[in-house]
Amino acid sequence: MNKVVVGLSGGVDSSAAAAILHHQGYDVVGLTLWLMKGKGQCCSEGMVDAAAICEQLGIPHHIVDSREVFQAQIVDYLVAGYGAGVTPLPCSQCNKTVKFGPMLRYARQELGIDRIGTGHYARIRYDADSDRHQLLRAVDRN
Repeated sequence: MNKVVVGLSGGVDSSAAAAILHHQGYDVVGLTLWLMKGKGQCCSEGMVDAAAICEQLGIPHHIVDSREVFQAQIVDYLVAGYGAGVTPLPCSQCNKTVKFGPMLRYARQELGIDRIGTGHYARIRYDADSDRHQLLRAVDRN
């Protein structure tokens, strides 16, 4: 059976990705990143919703404490950017430094899984020169 970790925010897109992969026969493991310090509504509700989706699908759910890296790489980045008078791009920074790399590392090291799925709208391309898959911007930028 093919195992895949799905990054679950608790929202519709990632939940649909988990359900589709599960129904296609993949052995799905849900993984939610705990991003905010404290008990903010956004994170608490998302984690509860992600856990409920996993329970409904009958799949395991892991929560990875990513609060420190999120604070250092995203929140501090935003504050510094706004302080310098520029408009930061937190989503692209977060995808690169908080979500995909750490999520794949956790999947490999802790779960022995080397595939991830998300609800992101993106393209994947295989680069034969590097023997790696690349996550690319979606064709439709809307």
